[in-house]
Amino acid sequence: SSGINAEYGGNRSTLVILSLVHGALYLPWQTLHLKYILSLDDPPFSLSIVTISRILAGLKRAVWYRKRSVVREDWGGWIGESWMFCYWILMPIWLATITWEYEKVAAF
Repeated sequence: SSGINAEYGGNRSTLVILSLVHGALYLPWQTLHLKYILSLDDPPFSLSIVTISRILAGLKRAVWYRKRSVVREDWGGWIGESWMFCYWILMPIWLATITWEYEKVAAF
């Protein structure tokens, strides 16, 4: 047989399925995430308030200030919890699976 499947041993369907499942789950979640961000009661942003001193103060605060909290809302509510779960649990599994599958495909 010829074509890309023959070239890679015909074992690419797992990678395609993983990518489709990821997209099917990630895109609706991202829509909810963006709706959540837009619903926050933040003051309007203006470029006129952006100064070097404010940027440096924000950088210092980001590097040195830590507010330890177990309050759900401090982490972004259920959106933040789901983000952390996916980032620290599901994403490493997903990346490892892609790597293992690619290794099978590339080792022809």
